[in-house]
Amino acid sequence: MIATWWMWASLALGGQLDELQTEAVRAHPGLEAMRAQVLALETRAASGGVWPDPVVSIEVSNMPLQTLSLGHSLAGVEIRAQQELRPPGWSERRRDAIARSGDVAEHELADMALQLRANVRVAWWSLARARQLTTLLDHHLELTTDLLESARAHVEAGSAGQSASLRVELYRERLRDERGDLRRDEREWRALLVQALGMSSDIEIVTPTSVDMAVPPGKVEWTTLAARKRPAVAAAEARIVVEESRALVAHSDRVLDPTVWAGYRLRQPSDIDPQGSDMVSAGVALPIPTGSARAAGSQQDAAMADADRRRSERDQLLQAIRAEGQGLLAGWQRAATKQYAYTHSLVPAARTALQASRDDVAAGRAELATVLEGAEVLLELERALVEATIDTQLAAARAEALVGVPVGRAGQ
Repeated sequence: MIATWWMWASLALGGQLDELQTEAVRAHPGLEAMRAQVLALETRAASGGVWPDPVVSIEVSNMPLQTLSLGHSLAGVEIRAQQELRPPGWSERRRDAIARSGDVAEHELADMALQLRANVRVAWWSLARARQLTTLLDHHLELTTDLLESARAHVEAGSAGQSASLRVELYRERLRDERGDLRRDEREWRALLVQALGMSSDIEIVTPTSVDMAVPPGKVEWTTLAARKRPAVAAAEARIVVEESRALVAHSDRVLDPTVWAGYRLRQPSDIDPQGSDMVSAGVALPIPTGSARAAGSQQDAAMADADRRRSERDQLLQAIRAEGQGLLAGWQRAATKQYAYTHSLVPAARTALQASRDDVAAGRAELATVLEGAEVLLELERALVEATIDTQLAAARAEALVGVPVGRAGQ
């Protein structure tokens, strides 16, 4: 019965964390802005690479100034159409360059969502830590109350000095002060969660009262995982492709774009041409590359240099991920070692020692100070156990944010 209740409680807590993360991703204004940017780039890509519009002109020429008559032998009305041509693949290259920019924005959006989910998870576990430590202090405050009553009884009986009760009272006040700090931490982490969610401040956020550690892996290929799964690395790769696409566009701009035209000339009958024969004309025009070729070449060289810079940025990102991951894993493994040692050895031994001290004091074989010292040691170890356990969960959250996929094995 108890095991079944705990299973459903764990599912509910995990489910709420998933819901909090999903809601944060849905409601975050920064993500909304990034989604709008992705949509704008998709729209631009659909309309990119469009050729210049054809030009149609109507010209009346060679009319005598005195009569403004079309009956002159040289007068006529000409209708002309012209089109500036582009080399093969010109449209596709431009659309591809814009689409690649959209890929960068999509990967940045995915990484922003990944980091936001990790931040919510870190804040949630930090809130759980503050609450668990508060509960732990409440338990020790109850223990201190019992110790204080015992100390006062020994003082009245003459078996202990006044200093014994004063030390216990001082210890109790110190615990109350620490409890106030934890309450402050709880409010701060809760406020961060509410802000990330964009919800009302009176929302109920449930956290676990106890939790198993997240088991760390023995070894992680940080750069390999990040290169395959981290959206930020995919965005860095996409930026390289963007610059290479821009280089191809600049290269195509070095090709001279011809303009072709065709005209139809309407003429009136005249003395020279009694029938008024209509005439057609056609032609092609090429720009004189006085500076456009050099400008396009400079743009191509700049784009290739930017591509090299983007490669360096990607390599720096992977190196930073490797360094951060190695440090993270070392701290994670140390926290797991501490959690195991405190759970199976140190905390049980401290509880046994405290109970033995209380029995010795009751039998008159020890002073009350030994009980107080035992209580202080037990609190320190139990606090370290909570810290180490939550540290493993925080490390798991940060590791997932670092490489884009879960690492290790999370506890319930």
